[in-house]
Amino acid sequence: VVINNHTTVGSWSGGVELNGMWYRDGCATYTEDAWMSDWVMMAERYRDMGYHQVIGYDLRNEVRPTTMTGPGPRWGERERGAGKGACCQRSEDVRDWSRAARLCTQALLKADAPGFVVVERIAWPQNSLQDMLLPLPPWEAWGVPRDRIVLAVHMYAWSGPGSWSPKHFLPGILKSFFNAVDYVSGRELYGEMSQEVLEQQMDKDFGFCLDQDICPVWLSELGADLSRGELG
Repeated sequence: VVINNHTTVGSWSGGVELNGMWYRDGCATYTEDAWMSDWVMMAERYRDMGYHQVIGYDLRNEVRPTTMTGPGPRWGERERGAGKGACCQRSEDVRDWSRAARLCTQALLKADAPGFVVVERIAWPQNSLQDMLLPLPPWEAWGVPRDRIVLAVHMYAWSGPGSWSPKHFLPGILKSFFNAVDYVSGRELYGEMSQEVLEQQMDKDFGFCLDQDICPVWLSELGADLSRGELG
């Protein structure tokens, strides 16, 4: 059993809405500190009850923007003049997922929580896990054992690398508009790729972690497009 912190409020989750972050903006009740305290409480509960079936803790489901116009989550602090993916991972930005995941992981390990900690990539945009590994992989940057961290990704036919297209959920003219935008930008969603291209993209997104024995990767959610009567 892997416990997952899926939503902050009991509602549909997946788009740009208030469940996108591990805390709720403007809410005095569900703060980042409350999120971490809840995690420690859950880990201690199953540890003390001797439930060895609980083997991991997925810190937060699909971290993503909560608004179309405001700042979204990010991974680490970009160094001035550094290339893509070069982060110091010691930012104090409240919206830095690397910082929050580090603090929560350290709190769980300090509480002698058994098992491993699952850290998902930021959902929108869906970048390669390479962004989470530079300049240092999380376990080195955070000072935690390598075998306690698992990186996780979600893949659906209607999502794609580098960004997210809502066209799968849109009718008529709007869907045609996003099809045109994707065509001009040369962007393909996972479900639009040929098998060969999809395999190459999966290797680029996360497969290299396994090929190079960098870290385990958990494909914790995946789905195909059945609307066309075929697997996407």
